[in-house]
Amino acid sequence: NTAIFNPGPQASHAGISLAIPANMARRIVDELLQTGRVSRAAIGASTQDRPATNNNPRPGAEVMRVIANSPAETAGLRRGDVIIAVDGEPVASSEELRGMVLTRVVGAKTQIRVERGSAVRELTIRTRDIRDLSAPDLGVPSDATEWGGMVIAPFTPERAARLGVIPPEGEQPFVLILAVAPASPGAAAGLEPGDILMAVGGSPVQTIEDVLRAAQGRRATTARFWREGATAIAALAGLERRNLPQTRDDG
Repeated sequence: NTAIFNPGPQASHAGISLAIPANMARRIVDELLQTGRVSRAAIGASTQDRPATNNNPRPGAEVMRVIANSPAETAGLRRGDVIIAVDGEPVASSEELRGMVLTRVVGAKTQIRVERGSAVRELTIRTRDIRDLSAPDLGVPSDATEWGGMVIAPFTPERAARLGVIPPEGEQPFVLILAVAPASPGAAAGLEPGDILMAVGGSPVQTIEDVLRAAQGRRATTARFWREGATAIAALAGLERRNLPQTRDDG
C-alpha cells in the first residue's frame, strides 16, 4: 500500500493503494525509452457521466463538447452522443472513458460505439496527442492577451462555436480561454480551451482588464470558471507578477 486512510478513531485502516493499468505503464516505459518523453492520447471531446436509469439501464459517457478540427469532430461525434464502448469494452463513466483513451498510443485507430437518440453507431477515431488539442489554431487575436500561459479574449458567438462552448444564461460579458500552453500555470490548474472565467481571486470578472486587475502583483490566485453547465474552482500558481500600467491624469 502507498496510502492508508483512517476515516475515524474507531475505524480500521481502509488500505487505499495507488496504481495505474499495466498496459498504460508499459506504453509509458516504451515511449520513454524510444523518445524520452510521454505523449497522452486524446480524442478531442469532453464528457460527463450518463448513469443508468430504468428507461436506459446502460450507463455511458455523454459528450458535452467537441473541439473543432479534433479527431472526434472528424469522426462525426456530436454533442449529446453517449459513448457506451471503446474497442468493444463497455464504458460506464466519463472517467472510465478517459482511462481507456489514455491507454492507447497516439495515432491509434479506436472504435467508439455511441448512442444517438434511439440509434447505436460505430465511429472510428484516430487518437491525437493532447498537446495538439490543448491549443487550437486560433492565433492570438488583437483583442486577446496572455495570462498564466493561456490566451484569453472576450467571448463571441463565433469563438464559442469553434470551441463548442455553451455559455451560462445571462447577458453579461464573459472572458473566454482560447488556448492553454502545455506545462503552464493554467494547464497545471486543469483549465482548458473553452472554459469561461467568472471570477479571479474572488473578484467577478467580465473583461480582460478585470482579470489582470484581480491578479495583479500575485504569484498565485484562484479562478472560478464555467465548463459544460457547471462552475468549478482552479488554483493557479507560478504566475508572473504583472502590474497594470498606471494611468496619468493630465487634467
